[in-house]
Amino acid sequence: MPSNWLYIDTNFPAFTGEESMEEKVTSIQDYMYLLVEQLRYTLHNLDLGNMNKTAKERWENAITEPIYAKIEDDEERILQLAIDAGALALRISDSEGNITQLQATAEGLQTRVSDNEGNISSLQQTAQGLATAIADQSGSISTLQQTASSLSTRISNTDGRVTTLQQTVNGFSLRASNDGEDSTISLMSNGVVVSSANIWFSGLVAFTDLERSNRYTIINADNITTGTIRANLVDVSNCFTLTSGGRSYGYMGCGYGSDGVSMTYGAILSGSNEDYYFIATNAGARMTGDGASIWCSGGCYATEELTVRSDRRAKKDIDYDMSRYEDFFRALKPCSFRMKDGKSGRLHTGYIAQEVEEALGEAGLTNGDFAGLVINPETDAFEYGLRYADFSALHTYMIQRLEERVRALERSRT
Repeated sequence: MPSNWLYIDTNFPAFTGEESMEEKVTSIQDYMYLLVEQLRYTLHNLDLGNMNKTAKERWENAITEPIYAKIEDDEERILQLAIDAGALALRISDSEGNITQLQATAEGLQTRVSDNEGNISSLQQTAQGLATAIADQSGSISTLQQTASSLSTRISNTDGRVTTLQQTVNGFSLRASNDGEDSTISLMSNGVVVSSANIWFSGLVAFTDLERSNRYTIINADNITTGTIRANLVDVSNCFTLTSGGRSYGYMGCGYGSDGVSMTYGAILSGSNEDYYFIATNAGARMTGDGASIWCSGGCYATEELTVRSDRRAKKDIDYDMSRYEDFFRALKPCSFRMKDGKSGRLHTGYIAQEVEEALGEAGLTNGDFAGLVINPETDAFEYGLRYADFSALHTYMIQRLEERVRALERSRT
């Protein structure tokens, strides 16, 4: 064995051609053995003391200097790598414009993939969160941001349409906007808020425990099942059907017709038999039943004579002595007049209610003695009215009294 491995001849053995195969193999084995032993010796004794200053600096620079690499082939595919103490950057591209990029630092990781059509996807990851974005050549963009406390997404396009979703431990929010119009849904542990210019529900919609238990509202297609409905305004395109226990009681809805000159329209209330109804229109009001009608339009009209209940069985304190009304009759002041709020301007004949009240007083009677005078004390200024039908019996009585006197005079002459 040599005492100094550094001086051993490590050149590959040279053969003259006269050696046998066994000799050649033995020589090569010895050579390999020497190489291995020398490598062990070198590595065992390798330290900074074995190097000069220049070699040491070269070795340090080889370890600490940044690494830049670029590999390119005949098909224009390129791989670029840059490494320094602060970051790692990788870029791969091809001749078609497709590019993949990666950058890693101690603070985070970023990747980006793009193609020649303008489509781009990117990802950014840090210890605090994750963010992704995808864009296409038309300008549509989808983004996602995730942290330990929230998750949010956003999708938009060049037309100004935007949808966003945000989720936190406190709730969930969804928003869609377009050209200044917004719709939002907010879901929280204590309630749900829906805001939109239009809200559509499809299928069965049931609302339970709205105010108290055992209360519910169900909306199913064209039907609403609930308890009490209160509203300031109800807009109906056709009619309300009134039912109870599966039986139809009539309807309330929109009615129209003609007054002989123009179309009329208004609100109608009908019984289960549509021949009986009330209707209030832009031209007046009418009540119709079994072919007879009463209507008000610039006056009150009827297609039949009005019947007033006069059954003896409905009356009491019947007295045929009408003499106490004679002075009242004589104090009445028939007159003609026009109504201030009348439209026709025609003359009416009748009485003034206040003068009828005075005539009662002159005859020693009160309002309780004659129901033909009606005074409504509920208004700020008492409203006076007359029931002209009550005057007809008084007229009959006085005519009868007059006829008796005429007959008596005629008998005295004979």
